[in-house]
Amino acid sequence: MLSATSKQKMLYSALNLISWYACVSLANTSLEPFVVTVIIFNYWSFRRLFPTYTWRNLWKIVFAGFVFDQLMILLDIIRIPALPVMPLWLVALWCLFSMSMPVYLSLKVFEKRNAAFMIGAVGGLTSYMAGEKFGVLYLPHWYSFVIYGITWGTIFYHMPLIGKAFHGEDKAKT
Repeated sequence: MLSATSKQKMLYSALNLISWYACVSLANTSLEPFVVTVIIFNYWSFRRLFPTYTWRNLWKIVFAGFVFDQLMILLDIIRIPALPVMPLWLVALWCLFSMSMPVYLSLKVFEKRNAAFMIGAVGGLTSYMAGEKFGVLYLPHWYSFVIYGITWGTIFYHMPLIGKAFHGEDKAKT
């Protein structure tokens, strides 16, 4: 039987996936500003489940993600149609990722670092490939796939360390 907290984390994970889909679906449309509403609702839900986490903690991950993807755009590893800078919807996805960290950190799979690497490599790359299928970004080179797979694999491999660095004491309180 699942505990109430486990059920809440599962529901929050589902909300996070639906929010991802909403952000990507709204990308490059006149409705793109509504991703802000998606993030606000997601943050409200997040704060109910993880009341000790703060925006200060979350913004560290968002900032790191912003710098990474912006660098990938500048190096032509990833292309965003008609934009030389990172769009709002992609920043929103980094917000969603930062808010999913406590759920990821609670999973036992991250104790098995090689499994975590594989999940990150496949899951992270698949996320960008899905964005490509939506037509909101392009991975123009074969090595774009390799870079994103290795990057996300490495992020997930080091997830416990990243969680401790970015969330510090907060992780112990949830």
